[in-house]
Amino acid sequence: MFELLVAVRYLLDEKRQTAFIMLACAVGVAVMVFLYGLISGLQVSLIDKTLGSQPHIVSNAHKEKPRPLVMSNGERTVIGTESRGFDRPQYILDWKQKIESIEKIEGITAVAPHLRGAALAKRGDISRSVMMNGVDAESFRKIIPITKNIIKGRWELPSVSVVIGKTLAEDFGAVPGDRIQISTANGSDFFTVAGVFDLGSSQVNDNWVFVPINSAQALMALEGEINSIDMRVGSIFSAEKIARTVAKRTSLQSLSWMETNSQLLTALKSQSSSSFMIQFFVMVAVALGIASVLIVSVVQKKREIAIMLAFGTSRKQIVRIFLYQGAIVGFTGSVIGAFMGTGLALFFKMISMNPDGTPRFPIEIEPMTYAIMILISTAVGIVSAAMPARQASSVDPATVIH
Repeated sequence: MFELLVAVRYLLDEKRQTAFIMLACAVGVAVMVFLYGLISGLQVSLIDKTLGSQPHIVSNAHKEKPRPLVMSNGERTVIGTESRGFDRPQYILDWKQKIESIEKIEGITAVAPHLRGAALAKRGDISRSVMMNGVDAESFRKIIPITKNIIKGRWELPSVSVVIGKTLAEDFGAVPGDRIQISTANGSDFFTVAGVFDLGSSQVNDNWVFVPINSAQALMALEGEINSIDMRVGSIFSAEKIARTVAKRTSLQSLSWMETNSQLLTALKSQSSSSFMIQFFVMVAVALGIASVLIVSVVQKKREIAIMLAFGTSRKQIVRIFLYQGAIVGFTGSVIGAFMGTGLALFFKMISMNPDGTPRFPIEIEPMTYAIMILISTAVGIVSAAMPARQASSVDPATVIH
């Protein structure tokens, strides 16, 4: 404990100097904690709003590829111009078996069948073109947490019932219990409004309607087929890797949200990169501050260092004394900075509110963040003390004492 006791005594001897460098370290860590919490909160909010109305992975049947037009004329075969396959919807027939296979893939948390199709919704003299979504209510709510977005009625889809968007409900003047007519090219039926949702997107609120999957199949004259399988994953940034696994196992075209929202992913990566750059330069400034203070300390304590060396203290022990000082400054400053950063984040969150009472800038700070920041700051303190420690160990006792 000799080196640690001397390191603490040196820091206490220069209380004002030690307080200033610890404050500088604390401010640096506070900036890092606040910036990390702000960027993380904005990213979480952006992802929630983007993925709030879409699954993480969607698997569809492959479209028919273009094929050559071949004509036989007696003794010879003439290959005409290449023509596209029929532009008709592609459906998944054995979707129940594929869902069972998908559920066994690691990382998948929920799977649901989905049948989409264009339709016409009508109530009285008012009609709107809509996107009809045939779903199983229980499995679909695990893909999109739509139950928390129901503003009227409830999320239930018994036979001949429908859940419609907020804007469409306002246009129709419809409330739960009213009846609307939904028509497709193959059929028409009346549905009772079970609920009204608000997913935060005007296009979705205006165009989407949810009906039981068997009702959608009947309106589209299908015999049990669907056109997509929706999935949710535990870690959203592993969606692309899992989508490739799903494609290999099911032979379906599988796209993750990372492919369909490439611009969002680029924006998230740019935010993270800028945050890391700022944090890096803050740590460099803190390191230079610690190093400069310890270099001054070496000059101030040169006589004491020489006497310790003369009385048998090894040069390795002298090095450890200053490394301990760097570690103490880094650790203590980071702990203080963690509290300062959290307080700053909460204050900023409190004063920046939307009219509806929600925070304009959401803050997300995980407990592991504090441990990482403290560990980084302590390591920076030790590294910053390396040069002053080496300078202290090279003191010549005879010259200094003389």
